[in-house]
Amino acid sequence: MDTGTRGSRDDFFCWKFRVWYNLEDCVFRHAHETIPDCATCAQGASNLRVLGSVPSKPRWARLLRVVEPERFAAARARGARR
Repeated sequence: MDTGTRGSRDDFFCWKFRVWYNLEDCVFRHAHETIPDCATCAQGASNLRVLGSVPSKPRWARLLRVVEPERFAAARARGARR
């Protein structure tokens, strides 16, 4: 593992982002699709099988997702037609 510093809670190495990471965080991001790259990651799916269940969503926070707002998509489409 040639990248990143391993923290005290980090228990596996993420091949996609090349960093040490926490297994529960990986499974959470994979299962709740918080990041497109994590949602489709085979390592995240494998970690979910190892962990056995998805960590629950926090009660105090809404999960954010990386989604392009419609107004930006529309503006980009208009720019492409010019």
